[in-house]
Amino acid sequence: MLKIRVWAICLGLVLCGPVTAVQAVRDRLELDVSCDGCKQVGRKGANADVRRIVHFSRTALLSLPMHTIDTSTLWTTSARWEGPRLADVLARAGFKGRTLRVYSYDGSVQDIPIAFVHRYEPILAYRENGVELSLRNFGPLFLIFPRDQHPDVLASEVGSRRFVYQIKHIEVR
Repeated sequence: MLKIRVWAICLGLVLCGPVTAVQAVRDRLELDVSCDGCKQVGRKGANADVRRIVHFSRTALLSLPMHTIDTSTLWTTSARWEGPRLADVLARAGFKGRTLRVYSYDGSVQDIPIAFVHRYEPILAYRENGVELSLRNFGPLFLIFPRDQHPDVLASEVGSRRFVYQIKHIEVR
């Protein structure tokens, strides 16, 4: 009887392990924003080039003002996307630069000029039509631009590449 119970527990762990891992990533709505070579006041008041990282927990991200964008993407029909503005996240981190390097859980990396961010005001969407994004569904964060309002730029090949999904880290350069 004990042998059967042990086997049942082992089988349950094997079958549920991958689902639990995916669930853990999905539920981990968080973001790291870093900057190499940012100036930081040192102990003696002198500026020093350092690598700084600001971690945004779920609570910190959700405490920022929320915005919505109604738009389609290359992968979806029109939907209502909700999340904080990327510019608000960068302002809270306190970093300034010219380019963002956005890293995804799937290993992709995309460079985006900060001027482009200020011009089109994208959000870091964590909800689509009121449903929280999962790793299987573009989450936990999806960089959404108002594509339908600016199709000449944002629906182009270059513009479409800037819709980054499964975001885990942003580096200010």
